[in-house]
Amino acid sequence: MLYGKYITSGYINLNKTLRELQIDDLQGLSEGEKEATVRDVISARSAVFHPASNLGDYLEYAPKRGLHKLGSYWLYSN
Repeated sequence: MLYGKYITSGYINLNKTLRELQIDDLQGLSEGEKEATVRDVISARSAVFHPASNLGDYLEYAPKRGLHKLGSYWLYSN
């Protein structure tokens, strides 16, 4: 619901990658992680498993970086 009207209007493109949007992380993203799409990120399937700045993540269940293909493994991390 939050993203629907922005996706429909074309303001948000779910297929854009973090690389295309020039998004990085303070700890840095690997070349593979930069290929995550907006769709991967908002569905918690980006395969970017960095420590959260706030409590409430599931990083104790996180696999090693690069172990899973983007979009194939769900893990909530705020």
